[in-house]
Amino acid sequence: MSGSTKINAIKQNVRLKQFLGWTLGIALPTAVATMANKGPAAIIAIIPYWYFCGIVLRGIIGTRIPIFNLRLSSVKKELLAITIFTAIGISLYIIYYTPGQNNVFEYLLSVIIFVLINGLMEPLILANIYDLAGCRIKILGYGAVAANILIMYTVFWSNYCRFLPVDFPGNAFIQVIIFGLPVLVYEKSGDITIWSLQHMIYTLVIIFAGGFDISKLMHF
Repeated sequence: MSGSTKINAIKQNVRLKQFLGWTLGIALPTAVATMANKGPAAIIAIIPYWYFCGIVLRGIIGTRIPIFNLRLSSVKKELLAITIFTAIGISLYIIYYTPGQNNVFEYLLSVIIFVLINGLMEPLILANIYDLAGCRIKILGYGAVAANILIMYTVFWSNYCRFLPVDFPGNAFIQVIIFGLPVLVYEKSGDITIWSLQHMIYTLVIIFAGGFDISKLMHF
């Protein structure tokens, strides 16, 4: 037998894809949160999470990083809906919360790490989860993404800032729409550009209005 054929087991095995998607959606955020909450090297737990669950996994499942290749004509209605509901969410944060008291250095570090870098990496990770868990049935992809966001916000982010669904449960429905619409855009367009931009903007608001405390996370 001449030559060799490389087989991507993850790409071709639907059950393995679904298992990996749900594992990423549920188990890994809990593990990262546990590591991050135990010592001064919290960022060490986050960097591998971004890298392996984002870039490496995207390569394993066999597709390019889905960004900066958006056809706006295919998602005009969804883009309008994202703009409206994100603006509502921002307004609610401003109404309910007062800005945090971080210094200039802490704000700058927060913007670099959690607005710019995380604004690119987290939507990519969520897109990977959606593609894997929803490879056969799309609604399962939405479920896995929802589970990931719920766990990350409950066991990790809530330790460092305030969130509307926690303090004001009546706003939970709006938050579901805010986080769900970008997944719909990704499903229709195969691109996370809008998702990343929306995530950056919303994270920026959470940092200022939600009182994100990076010094607590970084232990300095």
